[in-house]
Amino acid sequence: MSLRRFLRITLAATALLAVAALGGLGWFNWWIRHTWMPIHPVCWDGEALVQFTEPLTPEAHELFLRYVSWTRARDAEKYRAQRATYVRVIGSQAYVRTWFWLLGPVEMMNLQAYFENDLEKRFNKGEIVTCLGLARIATIRRSDHYATEPYISDSTSEILTPFTFGVEREREGEYSLVGRLFQHFDDIPPQPSSGKRH
Repeated sequence: MSLRRFLRITLAATALLAVAALGGLGWFNWWIRHTWMPIHPVCWDGEALVQFTEPLTPEAHELFLRYVSWTRARDAEKYRAQRATYVRVIGSQAYVRTWFWLLGPVEMMNLQAYFENDLEKRFNKGEIVTCLGLARIATIRRSDHYATEPYISDSTSEILTPFTFGVEREREGEYSLVGRLFQHFDDIPPQPSSGKRH
């Protein structure tokens, strides 16, 4: 094979890989901005942070929805307005834009801490800490068996963040060029999901 032919093949392969990478990055940025994920309380199940999908008591469920949507009386109007752009409560289920599900483990853990603190006060219990503790005091069955779904780790979230072009700041009205481009696309409605039993 001549050097010229080799260079042509190399350039063609490089161009194809670049187009594929840009296409994948474009799809990823559309997906995180325009699709929705169901969101649940998070808790520690062994060493993993998971979404707790076991049905909560009506009181606990209402409390969680208030925290996830910032509709508590003491929440500032600014945060309620921001949260309304990436949180939807449809029926009894809360949904968030996929970017928040992917990039929000720390924020969800902070929210969960407040949620659990209020639960502990209402039920006059000690610290909940784990999924098992949450199951025993805040679920309809109040047993050691509960349903969960996987949740992204904080380290994975940190790896993905640079490829999102500032999507987290969009809730504050700050858009990168990529963010402005994807404003022109329509949302995909939330989809139902199911959990697994422990």
